[in-house]
Amino acid sequence: MITLMKSARIAVITVLLLMGLHAQPILAQVTETTGPYILWFGTWIVGSDCYPSGTIHFVVDFTNAGTNISSFVESIDTTVLTLPWKTYVATGLPVVFYPGQNFAVVFNVTIPEDQKPGNVSFVLTSNWRYWTGTAWSTGRAITYESWFIVLPNPYVLRDQVASLQSNISSLVITITSQNATIEASKQTIASLQSNVSSLTQIVASQNTTITSLNISLTAAEQTINSLRGQVSGLTATVASQNQTINTQNSQISQLQTTVTSQTNTIGSLQGQVSSLQADLNTTRMEMYVLIITTVFFLATTAFFAKRKPKVAEAGR
Repeated sequence: MITLMKSARIAVITVLLLMGLHAQPILAQVTETTGPYILWFGTWIVGSDCYPSGTIHFVVDFTNAGTNISSFVESIDTTVLTLPWKTYVATGLPVVFYPGQNFAVVFNVTIPEDQKPGNVSFVLTSNWRYWTGTAWSTGRAITYESWFIVLPNPYVLRDQVASLQSNISSLVITITSQNATIEASKQTIASLQSNVSSLTQIVASQNTTITSLNISLTAAEQTINSLRGQVSGLTATVASQNQTINTQNSQISQLQTTVTSQTNTIGSLQGQVSSLQADLNTTRMEMYVLIITTVFFLATTAFFAKRKPKVAEAGR
């Protein structure tokens, strides 16, 4: 929390310093000599907007450092500034100047909005001549390579600082809430630790029970294995008994067939017996009639036999 507040204050101070900056230090001071001809060359940046989308002024200063004001005349013909995003060519050249005189070329440079802060390289080239008294002669071309610093956009930083301060306020509220949550969590953790201790004891007791159950399970497995052996034996016995039953069922089926045949024979005999009984009853009736008829005949014969002698005696 304190660290975030310090960071915000430092950022605000940085913005103020950047907005108060007017120029970067001199980037180059070069002395170019050709015989008695002396050319001083210097460059620096003017302006406080040395950040993306800002405009700065690239100043290139030339001084004729010759001593003879009548003969050491010099001319600056071209001056070019090459940056990564654009090449700038000075206008209004050539310029002729005498010893002790100087003039400056100013490039108005707008830094692209997408340029990243940091070191930016550049190349300055300048072609110049000097007057020999009878003709112009070309001096050695000046080529200077260096870099300058592109700073972060202070307005963006200001917005970022405002956003950071808002975020810090939100973070303070969040941290306060989190601290309350942490305290509640501590109490919950203490309760959970107590529960864990109780659960540990329960687990120890359960482990003892599990050990006992494992012993019982081992004994049960042994019993099961023994029963499996007995079941195997019983299975063989049942198979044998099933075979015997199947044989007996076959025999019973045959006996049922025989009984059926004999039942049919008995039924036939019973029919014959019934027919014989009917014949016997008829014969018996006929015998009864015959006996009665015979008896009646004998009785009649006997009767008439007894009466015949009496009739003879009467004729006498």
